[in-house]
Amino acid sequence: EGHLDADYGYTSHGDRNSKVEAVINLPLVAGTAAVRGVIYNDARGGYINSVPGTLVRSNNDPSISYARYKVPASGICPDGNTSSTGFCVPPGSPIATNGATVGNAINPVTYKGIRVEGLVKFNDEWSALISQSYQRMDSQGEFFQTSTGSNGEPLPDLSVVMFNPTYDNDWFSNTALTVNGKIGALKLVYAGAYLDHHAQAVQDYTNYARGVYSDYYQCLPGSNPPATSQCFSPSATWFENLKDVHQSHEFRLSTPDDWRLRAIGGVFWEDYRISEDNSFAFRTAPGFAPLQPPPGTTVYNPNVRDVSVGFVNDIVRGYKQMAGFASFDFDIIPKRLTVTIGSRYFKFINTERGVKANSIGCYGVPAPCTSSGVNLDAEHLHDAATGTRSRANVSFKVTDDFLVYYTFSQGFRPGGFNRTSQDAPVGNGQVYRLPISFAPDTLINNEFGFKTEWLNHRVQFNGALYQEFWKNVQVEFFDPQAHLTNLTFVTNGPNYRVRGIELQGIARVTEGLTVTGAVSWNSSNQTNSPYLIATNGTPITSIPNPYGTINSPTSQSPPFQGNLRVRYEFALKDYTAFVQVAGQHQAHSFSATGLVQNYELPGFTTYDASIGIGKDKWAAQIYGHNITDTRAILFSSSYEFIKADTVNRPRVVGLNFSYKF
Repeated sequence: EGHLDADYGYTSHGDRNSKVEAVINLPLVAGTAAVRGVIYNDARGGYINSVPGTLVRSNNDPSISYARYKVPASGICPDGNTSSTGFCVPPGSPIATNGATVGNAINPVTYKGIRVEGLVKFNDEWSALISQSYQRMDSQGEFFQTSTGSNGEPLPDLSVVMFNPTYDNDWFSNTALTVNGKIGALKLVYAGAYLDHHAQAVQDYTNYARGVYSDYYQCLPGSNPPATSQCFSPSATWFENLKDVHQSHEFRLSTPDDWRLRAIGGVFWEDYRISEDNSFAFRTAPGFAPLQPPPGTTVYNPNVRDVSVGFVNDIVRGYKQMAGFASFDFDIIPKRLTVTIGSRYFKFINTERGVKANSIGCYGVPAPCTSSGVNLDAEHLHDAATGTRSRANVSFKVTDDFLVYYTFSQGFRPGGFNRTSQDAPVGNGQVYRLPISFAPDTLINNEFGFKTEWLNHRVQFNGALYQEFWKNVQVEFFDPQAHLTNLTFVTNGPNYRVRGIELQGIARVTEGLTVTGAVSWNSSNQTNSPYLIATNGTPITSIPNPYGTINSPTSQSPPFQGNLRVRYEFALKDYTAFVQVAGQHQAHSFSATGLVQNYELPGFTTYDASIGIGKDKWAAQIYGHNITDTRAILFSSSYEFIKADTVNRPRVVGLNFSYKF
């Protein structure tokens, strides 16, 4: 048998979308062996526009002092403006322009892939399924919009000012094997997989010229400042080469489902290794020696970098996990009252090696320059975390159509490492030392719920009420304006209490009318107010507390979410037809935890609709996603010193055709 699915549509304010997927099942030996093949090509049109713009250096840029062009006695700089920094932009400094990258719908993305599966049934008890998958993703452009350009000028909807071509190419192969069998009365499952993943990306980084250190790499004070001071092009990019390999193996044994006391147990092992070369090409001033990682360090790319590269993260990192687990179910009252108890013992081993290299000290020295940065090999970044995480559940069937339950469960997220432990002066004589590592965070969940069916199984109504305690939460900071350095780092700090309720229902109102809906309310509150601690052991109070205040919410956690779908199916002569409408609403949330890089994300509502008809082996439908063309902000940040909003895809209208044989 087989299946063909074809889709063609259009994105408002953007470009066309198309998708083709084909599936075929082929029996090789009747009742014993078969193969399945899947192939697809999914091309999604862009919807972000790169509009004309420039980046003009300002006398108020935080790092313009590196040019050493002091404000004249008149108080007016050569560009006719004043300065809040005490320094001016040197005359004749280049302006970045973007004529080569101006265009509409600059962010198309295409997914191409193939998957082949082979199933062999050795006998009634043993079988093996092997799967091989390949996928390649090619994307271009930016997937965010900015409300202003690089000089603060307002921009139209769905627009950016992009100075350099950008792309993100990603490809992987994955091999997986699953074996099912029986040993006596016990069922055995083995599941293993091997993933080989690569990525190459280049992104525009020109707005970094507004940063606190950028002009060190782009301006020269000369030998007689300010007369010989000069700045060079602010155009910049960053690029990344990445490879990761993930291997996992799991064995499980379980008792028959009809036993009163049931059990499942097994072991799990995985090895995850990531190698990445992340380089920032923002050096435009002449005279710098090219960078090279120090000889003997464990890096992905040991070669000399291009002379434009001013900062390098070349890191080899990963973890190994070993775990054993067991879970028991016991029917206290058969088919009515069941108790479940399970636990998992784990051991994580984290490692990280490599270098963080910058260009400080690389001006006017023989090439290559290897003297500056952090040698992570010398930090001996290796730690292990062990423990158990458990779960308990009690479920009671009040009637055949009404079940209530209580669940207790624990969660765990392993720690990791930062790129440096350098000191950062924060004012008032205090110094903050960036942590070289961060610890695990943990979660405890308590949940009450019910599952019910009504009116002869035509209505299903389920719900859950939960409370979670999330402790020692890992928080990522990037806030150079608060003097926490211009590096991203992770540390632990706040605790949260999260309370929520979820309701879900589906009703077959008439023979052809189905209504499905779900709502959730979520309340999160920070329960402590930690401070960053200075090297002298005192809380850092010279800057706003980046962890946030008591009762502040967790990031990206809207207090309300809901969806509703109505579908009506009906006969139209010899055809089967349907009409469907759906809506989703999400309340406001915040982009980050605490006070650093934190923006409020407004609530939004979107609607979808479709109408279709089919007969026998074929079906066709016309659909619309986000039919009101609502602009929802999904995430906001200002990592490149300008606020960027990741938005949802605009309205999409399309036609889908499918055929089965």
